[in-house]
Amino acid sequence: MVDGIELRLPYHSDPTCRARINAGTMEYVDMHLSHVAQFVGFGFLGRLDIAVVEVLGILPDGRLIPSSSVGNNKTWLDQADQVILEVNSWQSAALQGMHDIYYGTALPPKRQPIPIVRPDDRIGEPYLSVNPEKVIAVVQTNHADRNTTFSAPERTSQRIADHILAFLSFEVEVGRLAPNLLPLQSGVGNVAMARFQRDISRYRESIIQRPQEISNNPEVIRRLGVIAMNGLIEADIYGSVNSTHIRGTSIMNGIGGPGDFARNAYISIFMTPSVARNGRISCIVPMATHVDHTEHDVQVIVTEQGLADLRDLAPKERARLIVEKRAHPAFRPALRGYFEQALRGSPGKHTPHLLDQAFSFMEAHAVPGATTAS
Repeated sequence: MVDGIELRLPYHSDPTCRARINAGTMEYVDMHLSHVAQFVGFGFLGRLDIAVVEVLGILPDGRLIPSSSVGNNKTWLDQADQVILEVNSWQSAALQGMHDIYYGTALPPKRQPIPIVRPDDRIGEPYLSVNPEKVIAVVQTNHADRNTTFSAPERTSQRIADHILAFLSFEVEVGRLAPNLLPLQSGVGNVAMARFQRDISRYRESIIQRPQEISNNPEVIRRLGVIAMNGLIEADIYGSVNSTHIRGTSIMNGIGGPGDFARNAYISIFMTPSVARNGRISCIVPMATHVDHTEHDVQVIVTEQGLADLRDLAPKERARLIVEKRAHPAFRPALRGYFEQALRGSPGKHTPHLLDQAFSFMEAHAVPGATTAS
């Protein structure tokens, strides 16, 4: 390791970076994915000297075949003073034609609506462009991405999925969703990622890859009526969600895209096992130690214990439902006790809290040996 990275943004899933960030030897700026491209365009993040961009290939006319990740590569190619292209032949040739790179974005006050009205609309072109005078090197490689090892879904994950499917079926039954639902957004997960790599040729005609400033754009998300499904680290009894920090101080991966989707989704779903650390820690807590998604942006919380539809509930109603139906049975008495004490002792009764007790919950009520199934 050469310690060559001083600052990282906007998201990461690398264990080495995570260790350095949490040790305080690397700085990290966590931000919503939809903000990155425009922040660069606004000049908020400073000058970009050199960009290193992976591509699948280079066409004779200089256009670039994007790789399996589009991300913000369009922005890096546009904004950088100099560019190094890494042509990775390991990437599948079936990727060509899967992309939709839109060059119609502009900065305020010249910004125009993004003309996507259906998920399968194509509004751009399949290739990236770069000024050839910027390109200072082309590097050829044949290396796979360093991916996290995927694990098969286990019983807890299956139960969470079953609760979500039952909920969506009910929404169809009562007429709030059509039988073919609405576009689904899912956060990073092992099953979807593994299937994509294995069956990329099969999915080629069904998948469109777009730059993050388009795929995560709040305007597009709200227009399409996306059903958003994302994971969490902990949720509190009122529905606020921590999706980035362990015990409020150690970053996991970053906020990524869930914030873009949660606030603008037709239905915003967050899901988690009810316990972590082999059942020793509750993922439902009195007060989240870090809040990425406030209770205003969280409509549904799901654990293997069940699903809490929070859409028409006031804070105290939310708390009763989450504690009694979604927390693990081993932690329900302690959570119930906290809430009842807060009802009596909190100076405000809209969202009752006892600040001197809220964050001591983990230490005071750890339950060794609890299991996720019940």
